[in-house]
Amino acid sequence: MAGGRDFKPKEPIVLPVEITFLFEPDGSATLLDTDHGYACWGLCRILPDGTQQRVPVAKGVDRESPGLRSHRLTHRQSYKRSLDLSAMCDFSKPGTYRVQLLYDDGWLADRNKGDWQGHFRSPVFEIKISR
Repeated sequence: MAGGRDFKPKEPIVLPVEITFLFEPDGSATLLDTDHGYACWGLCRILPDGTQQRVPVAKGVDRESPGLRSHRLTHRQSYKRSLDLSAMCDFSKPGTYRVQLLYDDGWLADRNKGDWQGHFRSPVFEIKISR
């Protein structure tokens, strides 16, 4: 995710996300995610007033959930989706938010089924809400 983003108050904050693992040409991993929602996603942020907040991973699904999907990542194939951050938490206060996305499937993934099991964080980026 590159650079900051500017939004108006109450405008949905939908951002594209792309996950790429660095593999040898024949390497791969299976990443879990839901079609909609945020079962494996959370975020950390600093609000315009300096308050720090962590929005934990939702963990609202299990292996049998109909919306759960496996995404095979390879040397040439990344995983792309959009996240509506405004559905995860409130961004109504004007100002600049510093945000870091969190992904964690460690509670859901099963290495015996070939899933990648772990967590990572995005680089910190800014969301600006105009007055």
